[in-house]
Amino acid sequence: MARYKIAKVVFDIRVDKEFDYSIPSGLSVRKGTRVLVDFNRKKKAGVVVSLSAHSNISSIKPIIDALDTAPFLNGESIAFAKRLSKEYSCSPGEIIFMMLHPYLRKNKRISVPYKASYPKGPDNPGGFSRTFMKAGNFRERFSLYKDKIKTALSRGSVMIFFPTVDYLRDASRIIEEHFPSLAIYIHSRQKPKDNFKNWIKARGTKSLIVGTRGAVFHYPSDLALVIVEDDSSPYYFNPEAPYYNLTNVAEILCRHKRIELIISSDYPALSVYKDYKNKKVGFYERTASVKDIRVFDFERLRTRKSRIFTPFAIELMRKSLEAGKNILLLWNRKNFSLFLKCTKCGYIPQCPRCSSPLKFSLDKHKGVCSFCGAGYDIPEVCPKCNAGYIKPIGVGIERLESIVKRIFPEWKVNKIDKADGSTRIFLSTSRIVSYIISAGSNFDIILVLDADKQLCRIDYDSALNTFMYLRRAASIARESVYVFTHNPGHYIWESINRKWGCFYDKELALRKKFGFPPYGKLVKLTLRSENKNNLFKKAEDLYNSFKEHTPYVFGPLEEVPFKLRDKYRYSVVVQFKNKRGVLEALNSVISGYRSSSYKLAVEIK
Repeated sequence: MARYKIAKVVFDIRVDKEFDYSIPSGLSVRKGTRVLVDFNRKKKAGVVVSLSAHSNISSIKPIIDALDTAPFLNGESIAFAKRLSKEYSCSPGEIIFMMLHPYLRKNKRISVPYKASYPKGPDNPGGFSRTFMKAGNFRERFSLYKDKIKTALSRGSVMIFFPTVDYLRDASRIIEEHFPSLAIYIHSRQKPKDNFKNWIKARGTKSLIVGTRGAVFHYPSDLALVIVEDDSSPYYFNPEAPYYNLTNVAEILCRHKRIELIISSDYPALSVYKDYKNKKVGFYERTASVKDIRVFDFERLRTRKSRIFTPFAIELMRKSLEAGKNILLLWNRKNFSLFLKCTKCGYIPQCPRCSSPLKFSLDKHKGVCSFCGAGYDIPEVCPKCNAGYIKPIGVGIERLESIVKRIFPEWKVNKIDKADGSTRIFLSTSRIVSYIISAGSNFDIILVLDADKQLCRIDYDSALNTFMYLRRAASIARESVYVFTHNPGHYIWESINRKWGCFYDKELALRKKFGFPPYGKLVKLTLRSENKNNLFKKAEDLYNSFKEHTPYVFGPLEEVPFKLRDKYRYSVVVQFKNKRGVLEALNSVISGYRSSSYKLAVEIK
């Protein structure tokens, strides 16, 4: 057999090309290993994707050194990277480097106790399949597919994905109950050394890997089952290049390996429900009774002095407390106030790094930024007019707590994170229903005081998100949920207490009419830079570039906040009829926006 003399190498760059390098005599180079080469007059690490006996290029550079003794990637994973690069606007090299641990993306050898082991993937006689499993909380959903995990582990490895690290950590307690000391966790909050150890460990056989979005690129070769929890979460989308969605990548991976994909949540994404209606996805639902949601017109019940609580709401709470019931108040506004303002000149202090008003935090006794989290001392006298006082304006959850304590001084009131066994009135933001681990709660009745905040957002997803928010609140109430709204005529209230499919059918019909997802594609492109003046011109160029592909282009629009962490932001929104049009336009347009002074984030729905 002729000795391979040429290695075809890819790099972590947005160039869809394999570069030829000669293999010096005596140097062992294998497919899937890293090599150190001279690239554009700099030493750079690349990955060998194939070997050849000859090259069509007359003068090529030699490989400087081989960085690995055994390959970290095999032919199957390289083929998957090439397949995925066609799906997204990126090169195979970018995907391949995402498959490597950050330690391995450097220009140096790393000695690890690792032996290349690429067992043949498990036989799956059924081929690829996709199933949605619906249940009210994670414990119930886990009980639906835990037997599938056991069966898959007898043949190969299993991966379970969660949208956030907090969700993963809470769910891990249930996973450990059934698979003690078996799970390998991979997420961004781990210490680098621990993360690398787990990355190596996960490349063994018959592993149970639990991770967040980026872990999908570290799948083992014997993967037999993939489970995605809460598939509609926005945290599964990577807004930086390459712009991928975990749920979509997981489906491509399962199709590539011909294995089963389980999507699991309390409510499906509209795209999944559409596929279910078209018989393109299996569907299993564990039905559960949802407590009644009672909707009241705030304007009809209010008095002149009513700001948050109507007399009816106060009397309802009083009678419930006297009957020994616990109450949860949902108010999705953090801190004490919504902003700060001078009583004389109207000056509103803003975060120096973000064009966002500072909110007053009673816990920290500082003005805090909702976006970057920075805290600042608030002067007693206005720094602009030197005459007025800085006053907190609006009601955050800390101020709401003080209001409730004045109304009900005889009962203990606490925010959910500070509650104890004697608390009777609990206060929380929507975080308490962002994910639900187990059934059961301490809340007999729930009052939703902020439904309009979600419902009135300028977002085509606002009705769907409000529906899921209220239904999730109902799932943790022992008795009833009371909602107070200024929009009693909104179509969401027609379906709020009916079977969830009724609302989904209504929502699908409206989206089909206007060509919104899942009947079309919306792309939001956000340009950011510290240079405010030149940024708008660049955003206009982006707008004009997309105008060549579709007439449905909107912008440039100032983001809210306009400045975030010292960078100004403009967005352009583009509507497409199909996915192919999106990819073609992105490949054509965004290649011109790689300058270090302008950063581009892309969100595809």
